[in-house]
Amino acid sequence: MDDGGGLRLTMNALDYLILALYFLTVLGVGFAARRAIRTSVDFFLSGRSLMRDLLPNGVLGVR
Repeated sequence: MDDGGGLRLTMNALDYLILALYFLTVLGVGFAARRAIRTSVDFFLSGRSLMRDLLPNGVLGVR
């Protein structure tokens, strides 16, 4: 049967381990940020820790 000539990738145990570690790291950063960010103002102003010249770039990046 012809599969259309597409590329098929196979994953082994190491690939799944790296993927799981990546997701755990992202979740860990999310939970750490959740504890530090109290309001939406903290989120948009990064806890007022950005330099003044970087803040407008961050605001424009979310538009």
